[in-house]
Amino acid sequence: MTQDFTAIAQVGEFSGTIGSGSFTYDDALIESIGPDSTAIDEGLMIEFTLFGQTFFETNDIDFPELPAADFFNGEVTFLDFIVAETFGENLTDITQGGIFSFSLGLVQTSIEGSLISELFINENLEVSPIPVPAAAWLFGSALLGFVGLRRKSLKTTADNV
Repeated sequence: MTQDFTAIAQVGEFSGTIGSGSFTYDDALIESIGPDSTAIDEGLMIEFTLFGQTFFETNDIDFPELPAADFFNGEVTFLDFIVAETFGENLTDITQGGIFSFSLGLVQTSIEGSLISELFINENLEVSPIPVPAAAWLFGSALLGFVGLRRKSLKTTADNV
């Protein structure tokens, strides 16, 4: 069975970004009552397009163990699919600037019956140097002053002996 879905980022700089894709699995392996899951070893395939770049199940950071799909009463509830270019066993180049990873998550059915997944986009952090506060400079100069006074007093004591 193949199901199409849409994923929408809810937070961060890329909030509102929409990706789309589909996943294919053998529905004969899914229990119709209670929780169940399927993964790569049972034929799960994922195709997901984000920022014009298409990703597949082979791009998951833990491939070939993952991705996986969780079900409850025969309905998909969660897609465990993570793609990253900086961490994990299986790194993938993400061509969109400012992004180092993304993941899919909770899946819900809309009123119209379409599937909508959570989309988490992890942005590159801009690291800027933290300025040393003026108090640190004052403390350092005071410390050097105390060292100088201590040396002067030791020299004066040595000259008096």
